[in-house]
Amino acid sequence: MAAVDPSFLQSWNCLGEKSLNTVWCFDHGDYFSVHFDDALLVANEFFLSPSVINYTRIESTVVPSVKIAKKDEKFLRFLILTKQLRVVVYESSIKSTRGKEWRIAAQASPGNLTGLDAYVDLSSGKSEDSTLLAVNIQWIEEECNVSLAFCNLEDHALVVGEFVDSPLLPNLEAAILQLGARECLVPSGLLAPDLDQTNSSQRPKVKSLPFLQLVLERSNVLVTELKKKEDFTDASEDLALLVKPEKSDTLSSVHHLLRHKSELSEAFCCLGAIVNFLRLKSNESMINSFTVSRFSLKNFVRLDSAALRTLHLLPSPDAVNRYQSVFGVLNHCRTEQGQRLLAQWLRQPLTDIIEINERLNLVEAFVEDGSLRQSFHGTVLRRIPDIPRLARRLRLSKGRLNDVYSIYVVVSLLSTVIDSLRQHEGRNKATLQKCFITSFESAAEDFKKFVEMVNATIDLDTAKQGEFLIKAEVDEELEVIKEKITKTESKIFKEFRKVSQEIGLEPNKTIKLENSEELGYYFRVTLKMEKHIRGLHWLKKIDLQKSGVRFRSADLSSLNEQYREFKSSYDTAQKTIVKEILSVTGSFHYVYLYTSPPPVPIMKLLSPYRLQ
Repeated sequence: MAAVDPSFLQSWNCLGEKSLNTVWCFDHGDYFSVHFDDALLVANEFFLSPSVINYTRIESTVVPSVKIAKKDEKFLRFLILTKQLRVVVYESSIKSTRGKEWRIAAQASPGNLTGLDAYVDLSSGKSEDSTLLAVNIQWIEEECNVSLAFCNLEDHALVVGEFVDSPLLPNLEAAILQLGARECLVPSGLLAPDLDQTNSSQRPKVKSLPFLQLVLERSNVLVTELKKKEDFTDASEDLALLVKPEKSDTLSSVHHLLRHKSELSEAFCCLGAIVNFLRLKSNESMINSFTVSRFSLKNFVRLDSAALRTLHLLPSPDAVNRYQSVFGVLNHCRTEQGQRLLAQWLRQPLTDIIEINERLNLVEAFVEDGSLRQSFHGTVLRRIPDIPRLARRLRLSKGRLNDVYSIYVVVSLLSTVIDSLRQHEGRNKATLQKCFITSFESAAEDFKKFVEMVNATIDLDTAKQGEFLIKAEVDEELEVIKEKITKTESKIFKEFRKVSQEIGLEPNKTIKLENSEELGYYFRVTLKMEKHIRGLHWLKKIDLQKSGVRFRSADLSSLNEQYREFKSSYDTAQKTIVKEILSVTGSFHYVYLYTSPPPVPIMKLLSPYRLQ
């Protein structure tokens, strides 16, 4: 790595104080750099080697630095989701007299990943959720009252609740683990109150605070302090703006919560902290997209962090292999959302006998019906993408035509799924109808217009081959370009047959015509057949790989250039239509959130049954 600019140290000192839970990353265009303690952390924890550290002396100060390629998307994920750290990205502007001046370009934390959308596609990848909790504690008549609100941006779920706790806060610890919170917002002063206060009503509060800090640390939650008066504001009026209006059960939940507004006043203030922290009201993709529910400790077995570790329910960061946790043993889920739900179910053991029996009945149905189990686990679930994150990518206007096709494939599977479930004749048929079939039928109905749009606009034949195009008949300009592409491809196939004959190889057997996005059309022969083209100067080799030798004739090179020009023109001409399709598809996001839950329990229910 190049030496650190001498003016950097002065810029660093002007950035202010940095907390221990924060990493400063400096954007240099094609790479990030981290310095001082951050450099040591990244070297030892991410690269697992101190050899990547570069030391630069600026006057009397030695500056350790580490460079990380921007294309390494694992880096930011590691800091935020694995190490539970806050990341601040700085970018520079050139100043004539002072050199580079650094300013904040983005910020992200375990509970709020949206700030890094410009740097890494956090809507794809592993199964970690971005979850945020807000907590406030008050002492009322010698009772410790805990108020909380929770947000899962992946599932677009909001939760509010209040409960009484002891000074040791065991109920709060259980709530944090049940919800799977990664970051917790607390009012400033709650962790470190004014110890000089002598009011008797304040004494129990002071006693509980050390345990709050301990509970948050034990739960491996990043703590963010906010100003109570400015950030913890009543969000009860915001529910109508945030929750989806299309579903009657959601509106019923809102009305129920508002009827109990007096009981949940502090919880709604915690929700206000989340709304302000995530800037939900200013993000159009978040409007009318959430579900809301009331939190209750009675729904699940209470587990604290010690029990979670002792029982080895979830994998630890230093686990050597998957079988060191119950999650690893049970996890044979086909999809990322199935893995997320499995972790959630392990954190939330049921206590309601009716719900327990219902879940057991579902498991029994798949255990006893081998054909049904094989149909889902072996076929259907293999084709299910991570729907919530796919929907998020579309809502953020980062979707592509292949994302639309992926959703189309899922919707196309619904009829097969419904038929397979209906064919089950066991004693749990009614349970399957209640939990799955009804939801799938509703989803199929909701997606009818979406299916019609895809059938009318996307070329499904080329999509099956991995090429995603708008049908030529949709636009006159596309039809003209498509005709040129077809004629050019016809000439390419003719050239293929001609070259095959001249070098004495059989087309599509000993010599192949292949097409890639990077190179376009080219010929390929195996290494064994390379002797047939050796010494033929009218054939130009592209490269040599394990799969064989890639090459072109002069005529194919010319035709390939024409083909690539026409393909580029086609892509340009279809951009406006693609943009419209993505916009319409993004408007279906509220349906995704109701469609994705039904398959997810199926993924989880099948996960313990490893099929040979």
